[in-house]
Amino acid sequence: MRRHELQASSNGENGSRNCCVDELSVIRRTVTIIWCVLCGFTLLASGSDGADIKGNEWLIGRWVAKDGIQFVEFFADNRCARTQFDTGGKGAWITIQGTIRLDTLGEVFCECKQGSSGFYTRRAPNTIALDYGMGGEPELFHRATAGGTRTADRFIIHAPKGDVAVVDFRKHPALVTQDRQTVVIENQKDFQIVFYVADSSFVISGNVKPFPVVRKEGEAAFLRDLGISQNEACKLSVYEATPVRVDPQYAGRSFRLSFCTGTP
Repeated sequence: MRRHELQASSNGENGSRNCCVDELSVIRRTVTIIWCVLCGFTLLASGSDGADIKGNEWLIGRWVAKDGIQFVEFFADNRCARTQFDTGGKGAWITIQGTIRLDTLGEVFCECKQGSSGFYTRRAPNTIALDYGMGGEPELFHRATAGGTRTADRFIIHAPKGDVAVVDFRKHPALVTQDRQTVVIENQKDFQIVFYVADSSFVISGNVKPFPVVRKEGEAAFLRDLGISQNEACKLSVYEATPVRVDPQYAGRSFRLSFCTGTP
């Protein structure tokens, strides 16, 4: 083999070797960055400023997931517990005890020995969302209201068909206008529930189609958030609508609650 061919071969091997070294360095740097991010996430969960439940008593109680096979409980002494039904071989409820941690952003962690699996944020008066921080859709948990809601947590709406005592959603709204005349109770991707103080009316807006399906989801959330029955809801001034850009078939019309007698 000639010298220049040998030299080319040697350079090719060195180039390949250098390429592998460069790739290895990139991998090592990537692993280091990921490790630092994970460490930072752990520190955020465990080193928060507001670790005391005091001032956040709304959180105390049991919150149940939509699937009904998992729930989380928060207690006044800063304890928490995550419970899930084992759908595998054991077929039993599994509970992991932990400690409540609240950070300055309002995120709530239930820290166990294994670490914190995601964080909870408030979405509506009786709804919290579990976010794993991976960019997916948060999982919603709703407050379990066994035994009903205390009278002190309700206020009276004077409706044309009679007075109705509802959960005081004004204390923890999703949004509220500066003049405090419009209160957003639910601000979900699929629907929105708004309360207008001036005439004590509600509007459930569908943000996606099909409207008949989203309408039912909004009504279920409305009953849950206000802690009332269908009969009580029918006494209130509640309107349902959707914009033309979402569902032209039902746009431009105002509907009443689907379960109320004599409504479309």
